[in-house]
Amino acid sequence: MLVEKWETIEERTEQLRRYQLCLEEFAALDFYDNYVAQIKQDYQQLTEIVKVQPTPISER
Repeated sequence: MLVEKWETIEERTEQLRRYQLCLEEFAALDFYDNYVAQIKQDYQQLTEIVKVQPTPISER
């Protein structure tokens, strides 16, 4: 799924935020399948790329 190229750290950070939001929503729904597993893997890869600590939604 990580086929996009991001030009700036802001774009990477925004994509990381989106992945985190998806994972939190899936967790709230108690939903899990191969698609969610792929999102989790992409999220972990993106976290390494961006090298920032994700902030909880409540702190935004």
